[in-house]
Amino acid sequence: MIKTATINSKDYWDKRFEENWEPYSGRKQTLYFCNIAYDLFPEWLKAKLTKGVSVADVGCAEGDGTNFFADKFPNSRFTGIDFSDVAINKAKLHYPDQDFMQADIAAVEKKFDVVFSSNTLEHFVNPFEKLSYLFKISNQYTILLLPFQEYDRFEEHFYTFDYKDFKINTDGFSLVFAQEFDCSRKPNIYWAGKQLLIIYAHSSVLEQHESLNLEDYIHSLSDHYTRSTAELETSKLTINELSTQLTQQQTTIANQQDTIQNIYEENKRSLEKLEQIRYEKDKETLELQEAIKIKNEYIEELLQEIKEAHDSSLLLDRELKDSENQIEWLLNEKYKLDIELQNIKSSRFWKVATKYYFIRDRTPFIRKLYRALGIWKRHGFKTLMQQFKLKLTNRGQTNRYNSITKSVYERIMSEIESGEIRGVTVIPSAFEFKELYNQRTINLAKYLAKQKIAVLFVVWQWSKDEIVPNSHKEVYSNIYHVPFYDFTENVELLELFGNIQNKNAILNIPSKEWSQLLLPLKKYGFRTTYDIMDDWEEFNLVGQAPWYDKIIEESVILNVENVVAVSMPLVEKFSHLRGDVSCIGNGYYSELLGETNRNIAHETLQNDSQVKVGYFGHLTESWFDWDLVEKMLIDPCIFIEIIGYGASEETIKRMSQYSNFNYIGKVEPSRLSEYVKSWDIGIIPFVLSKLSTAVDPIKVYEYIYFGLKVFSTGIPHLKDYPNVYTFDKENADVSVSEFIREISLSEVSDDTKSEIDAFLGDTTWEKRFQNMIEKQNIFFSEIYNNE
Repeated sequence: MIKTATINSKDYWDKRFEENWEPYSGRKQTLYFCNIAYDLFPEWLKAKLTKGVSVADVGCAEGDGTNFFADKFPNSRFTGIDFSDVAINKAKLHYPDQDFMQADIAAVEKKFDVVFSSNTLEHFVNPFEKLSYLFKISNQYTILLLPFQEYDRFEEHFYTFDYKDFKINTDGFSLVFAQEFDCSRKPNIYWAGKQLLIIYAHSSVLEQHESLNLEDYIHSLSDHYTRSTAELETSKLTINELSTQLTQQQTTIANQQDTIQNIYEENKRSLEKLEQIRYEKDKETLELQEAIKIKNEYIEELLQEIKEAHDSSLLLDRELKDSENQIEWLLNEKYKLDIELQNIKSSRFWKVATKYYFIRDRTPFIRKLYRALGIWKRHGFKTLMQQFKLKLTNRGQTNRYNSITKSVYERIMSEIESGEIRGVTVIPSAFEFKELYNQRTINLAKYLAKQKIAVLFVVWQWSKDEIVPNSHKEVYSNIYHVPFYDFTENVELLELFGNIQNKNAILNIPSKEWSQLLLPLKKYGFRTTYDIMDDWEEFNLVGQAPWYDKIIEESVILNVENVVAVSMPLVEKFSHLRGDVSCIGNGYYSELLGETNRNIAHETLQNDSQVKVGYFGHLTESWFDWDLVEKMLIDPCIFIEIIGYGASEETIKRMSQYSNFNYIGKVEPSRLSEYVKSWDIGIIPFVLSKLSTAVDPIKVYEYIYFGLKVFSTGIPHLKDYPNVYTFDKENADVSVSEFIREISLSEVSDDTKSEIDAFLGDTTWEKRFQNMIEKQNIFFSEIYNNE
């Protein structure tokens, strides 16, 4: 406690606010009392504040209560008043949009409709003198929240309030509301005793309220204490008499219970004997039935083994004969190939070719020329010239990329200083930026760029020699292509962004390389977020994401400030590490799909008997259920059209045997509507696995936008999306073809249409990314702020 100034003087409180108000949880206690006051406010008062009045918060400290009520009642105008210069200066810093006034209450001349003061008057020896000043600046109501019956006072509290202290009528005001609250009912660290909310109304508004009965609220404890004591004694005598009568009745009942218990025990023993006889008979019957069942099963097994042995014998005979034929054929083929190989090795061509490869691989000039021709063939002449130019400029200048990267950063910094952009964000990507590629990372970069945020789009490289197209160029307004190795080897250049506040790194690749960049990113002031877009562990198990390490991903999750996940299964997967992971799903861009293409499928539904279903997106073999698609194709009334890439030629060939199957291939997102408009249903046929459960497919949002009904398997959480029908092929009562036809015949209700409108309004990429950027992680940010 501060001892250098008189307690509760202005100097005392200036030092309190300057030195230990926040460390001693003063701001949190202010909000605790405000929540109590808000809960105790009568509905008529909340209605007036909601409609809009002027309010003074007297003794506002650092303004937390003023801002609390301003948020609750935005139509009212709140002004915080405190005699401490330090408190008011801090309040203005915390809440620059609120009004604050530094003044002693006795010197305030401005009047307000409502005057509110929380836990202030107890700090004065004569609090009612201060109350008179509150009445002077109040036009309608004066509201007090006070410690009540605090007889073991804090050092700073000079007065204890009790029922006897409050007058019904005083200074033109009348008491219209009083309510106690016992804070000890809910454990907390801010106040262990009672609080009392008092509301006085000015005579000009008194007629709006019922008159307050003083005995009901204030003096009931002192005026009726004697009468209550007498009534208590009378009640005790009555209880004693009733207790005697009860004892007598209990004795009688106990005697009767003994008799009943004896009868019950005798009957129970008889029933137990009968039950034992019945049990033994039932046991004998079951044993006989079980013996018969075992013999029957044994006979069936013997018959089945005999049948299988016979079938196996026939099969082995056929396989043996086939093997003998195959061995004979292979020996003949080997003999032919040996002769052919010997002829080749004896030929002039073999000798010339051997010398050619020796010269090509052992002669430096020819080897480099051969490699250059390979780059020309695979990447084009322009790429060959770029690499050739790079090698020439790098000769004698080992830090060329450092200067190029630095020039990009300096350009961004100059645009920040000129006000053209407002910050910078680092986004890793597994692929280069393509404006029309509908992928979460690219859409996030475009969103930030439109918000005037410069984006360092760091493109992954498997090696330093791997060429990244358009390196260090602005590939989209405010989006810059940066090769991964240029970024990592020049990470210290991030220091160029200095004290810029708006610096973020939104990571999505939990690799060892990116985990090692966390520390330097934080060192240079970047706020880090990990966006969990897929279940990388499951991808690794099926042979993809070879760089994945579970320990590294968990380390990333624990060390970034914010974590978001694309689906609830991913949130739940990592809930044991952090309880603050937010679910921010995927979305859609209406301008990419076509502003006029909303409900285009609904507007052009086919009237023929054939149901036309379609799919667009990646045909990942590890989860796309081609077997289920083939079961649909067996029904000639279902026509399936597939748009996408990633399927094997063998699979496409197998599906193409069906006349009701059409494979389109890859199509730009802007042209999807040309095909979708003739579809009845959009399908997402995924095999149920941990991998599929974790995804939130972008196509489901696009299907719904186009007006399609959606058929889905393998992704349980899609059942909560409007107009989506999930099919459980393991437990379904109907075939998949029947299920498809039922979907096509179902009507879309008005309620479902309303749900779709609301869903699409909430799931645009803009809304998704706005939530991601604005999301503040209280748990981790408080730790870092206090370090």
